[in-house]
Amino acid sequence: MTQAVPLKKNPTPMETVEQVFAVIRTGAHSIVTRQGKLVKLDRGSISNASQELLERFLTATLNGLIERREHMKESVLTSSFYLDPTGSRGYTAFTVLQLNGGGITSEEIEYFRAAVAILSSEVIGQPSLFAATQKLASLDREDEDYLRDEALKFLQKFGGQKIKKTVFIHLGFDDREGQAIKDSLPSIEATEVVNEVEEGFAKPDGYSISGNEIYLLRVKGHSVETRPVKLQGIHQSHFDTAAKASLERSTVKYTARRLKQGASKKEVLSLVSLDIIEPSPEDFSLT
Repeated sequence: MTQAVPLKKNPTPMETVEQVFAVIRTGAHSIVTRQGKLVKLDRGSISNASQELLERFLTATLNGLIERREHMKESVLTSSFYLDPTGSRGYTAFTVLQLNGGGITSEEIEYFRAAVAILSSEVIGQPSLFAATQKLASLDREDEDYLRDEALKFLQKFGGQKIKKTVFIHLGFDDREGQAIKDSLPSIEATEVVNEVEEGFAKPDGYSISGNEIYLLRVKGHSVETRPVKLQGIHQSHFDTAAKASLERSTVKYTARRLKQGASKKEVLSLVSLDIIEPSPEDFSLT
């Protein structure tokens, strides 16, 4: 885990890049031609409606996350747009999200990077590349629920909207690859969150990353059901755990929320957590 080192208080924008936890940009090259000291730009490639929509969503949601963290009352999230004609970072026009103010540590920066990773995964409707390429901080369960609920509200309002020019989200300047958001935001049926949570123990029975599905065989008492239950996997860690548990033939403990989707109000189980446990007979009962 990153050491909690206090960062510089109230820096000028971009003065301390370590406080930048996310960079948002379009995939298009912005500079068209140079004319002496002047630079001619393609206005549409500098920023577009899709990028601005995602920026507003991330900024509003992460400001809400700050409010949830009592020790960050003096902290402020800033969103600033920059143009680098040299293209030294591989892109010329970009927006940075950073934390300023008191109480900011390197651990908080990593926490917010992990939050951006979760939000990007939810927005593209499948596990993001961040979990596979970077070591992310673990978030509090309540904060994860908050982020996913906000992403769900966002997609219920804007799902299906076309993205004319690819938008990239990077977890800071050191993240060269980033996560592409392209084509369109995933459509999502009207979803009602049922006030029910299912917890239990199970054996993994396969998964589909492309389908965002994980199959579990519930454990009841000392017996294992033969018919699998299908759950929605909403984070790369869920699939990593399912794969590891399958390989090791381990038992997992799961927590899922029950949702009703679409006009038919079809019920689905959406995973909140999935953890490998040591086998213990007294634990093998549903609560």
